[in-house]
Amino acid sequence: MSALSLASVSSRTACLLVAPPGTRYGLAAPMGWSCAGEGRIVARGETRVAPVFIEGLSPDTDYEFSIGRQALSFRTAPCAGLVKVTDHGASPDLADNAPAFARALAALPEGGTLHVPAGRFAISPVFLRAQMTLWLEEGAELFALHDRSAWPILPPRDDAGRVIGTWEGLPEASFAAPLTAVDCDGLVITGLGTLDAGGDRGDWWSWPKDTRDDARRPRALFLAHGRDVQLSGITVRNSPSWTVHPYRIDGLTCAGLKIQNPHDSPNTDGLNPESCTDVTLAGIHFSVGDDCIAVKSGKRGTGALKGLADHLAPTRRLHVHHCLMERGHGGMVLGSEMSGDITDVTVTACEFIGTDRGLRIKTRRGRGGEVARVHFSDVLMQGVGTPLAINAFYYCDPDGRSPEVQSRNPAPVDETTPRIHDITFRNVIATDVAVCAVAVLGLPEAPVTGVRLMNFRASLDPSAPPQVPLMADGVEAVSGRALWSDFAEVAGQVIPIEEQETPQVLTRYFTDFLAAWQPYKEGRWCYEDGCIFRGLALLADATGEAHWRDTMKRMVDAQIGEGPSLAGYNPSEYNIDNILSGRALLDLAEQTGDPVYMQCAALEIRQLDTHPRTRSGVYWHKLRYPWQVWLDGLYMGPPFQIGYGLATGQEAYVTDSLTQLDTALKMLFVEKTGLYAHAIDEAKMQPWCDPETGMSHAHWSRSLGWLVMALVDVAELVGPERFAPLRDRTVKLLADVASYRRPEGLWLQVLDEPELEGNYLETSASAMFVYGLLKGAELGLYDGDVAMLFDDLTAYALREVEGKPSMVEMCWVAGLGWFEGRFRDGTGPYYVSERRVSDDAKGVGPLMMAAAAEIARKARG
Repeated sequence: MSALSLASVSSRTACLLVAPPGTRYGLAAPMGWSCAGEGRIVARGETRVAPVFIEGLSPDTDYEFSIGRQALSFRTAPCAGLVKVTDHGASPDLADNAPAFARALAALPEGGTLHVPAGRFAISPVFLRAQMTLWLEEGAELFALHDRSAWPILPPRDDAGRVIGTWEGLPEASFAAPLTAVDCDGLVITGLGTLDAGGDRGDWWSWPKDTRDDARRPRALFLAHGRDVQLSGITVRNSPSWTVHPYRIDGLTCAGLKIQNPHDSPNTDGLNPESCTDVTLAGIHFSVGDDCIAVKSGKRGTGALKGLADHLAPTRRLHVHHCLMERGHGGMVLGSEMSGDITDVTVTACEFIGTDRGLRIKTRRGRGGEVARVHFSDVLMQGVGTPLAINAFYYCDPDGRSPEVQSRNPAPVDETTPRIHDITFRNVIATDVAVCAVAVLGLPEAPVTGVRLMNFRASLDPSAPPQVPLMADGVEAVSGRALWSDFAEVAGQVIPIEEQETPQVLTRYFTDFLAAWQPYKEGRWCYEDGCIFRGLALLADATGEAHWRDTMKRMVDAQIGEGPSLAGYNPSEYNIDNILSGRALLDLAEQTGDPVYMQCAALEIRQLDTHPRTRSGVYWHKLRYPWQVWLDGLYMGPPFQIGYGLATGQEAYVTDSLTQLDTALKMLFVEKTGLYAHAIDEAKMQPWCDPETGMSHAHWSRSLGWLVMALVDVAELVGPERFAPLRDRTVKLLADVASYRRPEGLWLQVLDEPELEGNYLETSASAMFVYGLLKGAELGLYDGDVAMLFDDLTAYALREVEGKPSMVEMCWVAGLGWFEGRFRDGTGPYYVSERRVSDDAKGVGPLMMAAAAEIARKARG
């Protein structure tokens, strides 16, 4: 997400998001803003938080919002007509304004706005409709009557069989909400007004799991069966049960809301998207009595309802950013009603304060369905008891503690077996963890897989009173624990919070390098700059210092043009090298949420969709290098393609890259040395190749460095289970590479020819190997001693040149075939003849990566 973006806009309101780098919900300091339109300043103010909400704008009008040195232009939506409820009899003096609302709605044209001015209006449930806007002006308050005799009851299903009344994932009769909308395409509810749903009045909170008048408790706001729905600005409070409940909405935006319930009010979740797709929740402040956000997809019937499943539908593509979750049981909760699947969830740049748990995934036997591809990044948690809690033995429902549910013996696997996989915690800071930083309990018959902790730092409080981190039988009470897991695959560690600064000499070197940096190829999109982008991203992750990624973002943004487009990028060249920089696009898309980065990444993926392949199915290195596979290309292409597939849920890209890597390793393996050739010509026509094998001759270290980095990065991306077919080859390669390390601590330009005249210790390949071995050790792929790898590298590679550190002794470029009038024959003497340079991106980028891996190693202790 850019520093300034438009979160939502209607005909008379707009919600802007002010998010300088490092911002979550609160800003580092107050910022003044103004909004201009129609030749004048129409609004101005000061904000201390990311969301800025403006109302009273004119429809179909251009505006410019300015804050600091940034400005954003936007246009309000058109409006077919404005109808005031007070013109149809609504009044603060009436005992019930619902009839007046009904009259006003009848007079409202399609695409019009129903305006509620300042004042306190009592209502029984009001039924909104499609293609309209409800504008609750600042000072307007709708407060619900406590006498439920005036409240309609929604049946479990309508005449068409669609679910209308629902309770905890099943079709059940329930009281209508104070604001209810069924069939609500294009509905907008906006403004700075308030909906008080009256949970604190009457007896709503005294029968949390019961029925009255054969119906369940109402929500505050219930929206069912619609597309392109928008909620912005309003405050919703005192809900009788779940507060905002969107059900089967495709395309939902909620921005700048405030959701407030007393902390002891039962089951008053803040926002519960159920069976919804393409949901964005931005700049929302939650302070509630249960879970802040609770994502649902329906519950499979059990007991008397066993087999009921026709109501299930997935929730997918949910993006939560710049929100504040205060208190509550869980900050971001998935389940336990997840039988229809919950997938592709991202939570970024949010704050959690005092919630019992941070990310909480809960389910049990009998649910079925899957929770998958959940990504947390750049989240701050303060005083959260258990920041990551995954529980497949959740003891909910009347039979929740039965032996069938709670037994730790494997049960048969069928459609009722829930599955949880691919959960990532990245750049998360949790302070004052009283219970357990990470608690994961899977099923013996369906373990939780693919949990990855990447730069997850926490301060633990072992002196806190012991508590149970998961609501399941047989889980011990703990305090201040880092990690507890059973029937689960968890990669990575909880890093104790302490200062993890980049070593001083490296900080100086990297700072000087970046200050003098110029785009490698005159600003054209290229892999050399991609090396620096990758190094900066990893440094940011390892240190928690945002300035590294901020620098990367400025570099990348400078190469993005209109369209969007990438500077100088020509996909018809089919150059696999140009794909590497796309990893920075994926990183920034995840970190910022700005769609331009994924749009640019799609340019590269379209190249790969039609990229020529060898007969064995591996990408050509370049169009001008037909039928050739180079080790370099295995780093340039597959990690990006895998990352894109994971980010978009397109598994075919992941599978294709893993297959290509496996095939390429078999093609390039040299039996005699046990290493891999720099390249192979499948056609066996190039003069540099062996006429029988098609392979090049000597083992150039940097080509093997690209391969080592590719394999460890892919291992981290896909997790142990999917990496298994490549594991043995990777373990062997890392061990073999380590065996060629010279006494000085580096590797030779031609790896296995120490007697070759002119051979020398080459620093760019050495940096790649150090990164690969450190990352391999972290991932359990290398068990050798790594304690001195990085220190030995920097002691040799960094020299004082004219009073400044410089990375020396790196090969500028090497390849195969004709290049700039010279034939490169792939022999040892050729490789050592290539020009040596200092401070080249192909070495500095891997040095940054190695530094990040070393910082992470020391943090792990």
